[in-house]
Amino acid sequence: MRVYRWRWVMLLIIFLTNLANGSLWVTFAPIDKATAYYYDISPQVVNLLSIVFMVAYVPLGFVSQWFLDHKSFRFGVILGAWLTTIGAWLRYLSSKFFNHTGAGALSLLFAGQTLAAFAQPFLLNAPPKMATMWFSVEGRATADMVGTIGNILGVGVAQAISPILANIQVKNTTNGPVDDPQSMDFMLMIFAIICSVACVITTIGTREKPPSPPSHSAYQKATPFLEGIKQMYSNVPYLIVLGTFAVGLGVFNTMTTVLEEVVSPIGIDEDHAGYLGAIIVGVGLVTSGITAPILDKYHKYKELYVFAFFIAVASFVWFSLVMYFIPMPSFLLLSFPCATLGIAAFVILPTALELCIEITYPIAPATSVGFLWMMGQVVGIASSFACTALQSKEAPYSMQNSLWFMIAIVSLGCLASLLLLWPYRPTYFRLQSEHS
Repeated sequence: MRVYRWRWVMLLIIFLTNLANGSLWVTFAPIDKATAYYYDISPQVVNLLSIVFMVAYVPLGFVSQWFLDHKSFRFGVILGAWLTTIGAWLRYLSSKFFNHTGAGALSLLFAGQTLAAFAQPFLLNAPPKMATMWFSVEGRATADMVGTIGNILGVGVAQAISPILANIQVKNTTNGPVDDPQSMDFMLMIFAIICSVACVITTIGTREKPPSPPSHSAYQKATPFLEGIKQMYSNVPYLIVLGTFAVGLGVFNTMTTVLEEVVSPIGIDEDHAGYLGAIIVGVGLVTSGITAPILDKYHKYKELYVFAFFIAVASFVWFSLVMYFIPMPSFLLLSFPCATLGIAAFVILPTALELCIEITYPIAPATSVGFLWMMGQVVGIASSFACTALQSKEAPYSMQNSLWFMIAIVSLGCLASLLLLWPYRPTYFRLQSEHS
């Protein structure tokens, strides 16, 4: 058993492809009003450009889990990279043809988003498989975290730079002032170039597996796909993690989708709404860089997972109190609860992924982790539509009911993790296998 230097290339590939795909997911979320004006559509249709990623994950999740674990890891990752890149260029073409309005432009735009959405399950399910096949016990959690965080970093990059690249200017019309993006085509081209670079590196550098495995568990043959699914759904600790993680991920996805709509009624412009999203991701990245090596050394998965849920609930409550009990709060006041939300989200994420792999071993990593992502997307879809339905027309309180709704379901996830998971002493089967 040994590790190879090429593992760092594999880690870079998985990180870059997930970053590129994540940037396409929420490109339009921080500039929803400008996008609506540019394509002559409603803000609700703009939200669908993000929701399509969650919808596509559900059917493609099964296919990607089976393919990555039981057919070809290399081909699955390359397929994801190419779908992302083709989708990015279709989005760019939507700004160049049909005068970027009407059914033609909208069809190209949604076709591009949908192809990128089809790619996401192949890329998000890849990090745990890559970490298991290429990294030793001491580096698995960190490698898994870096690969997975690439997707969320892409979300943060899009939140931060979309308003800047689109060069939004306020334009006076007969219907009042509107946000007019001067450089939408340039923004879409930049994202397409990022995806293309990641795609070339992925196509050239991806390997199926190393010449020899890095650990004892990497030697073991994975449980057959259907048999693994049956075992997972009779594993009580896994079902608890599945349910609570789905709630946390679903609400996080919803928050990144509607963040601009939440803060704009209190005077936060699209640029600063994007910066709030970037703060969530930036602080979260620093936190995950600290916690992942700790997980590798001490393996305190359950304890850290439950603690992070408490931080998540406190962050949502803090954000809501600042929003609605301080008259016209500043960007600075909102940035603090966004930072703590980033801390919670980026602790929950790598901890949950490693925890579920440990308690379901020898089920293949992409299978056990894939169901976490898939259920999170289901909750995200329901939560996004619920938040839209709960909107009112009473500015600045139009999204207040939506925030209370998100607080309620995150609190349920926290309560479930405390009452159901904490009393358990889950067996970490993969670690047992290594020690034996």
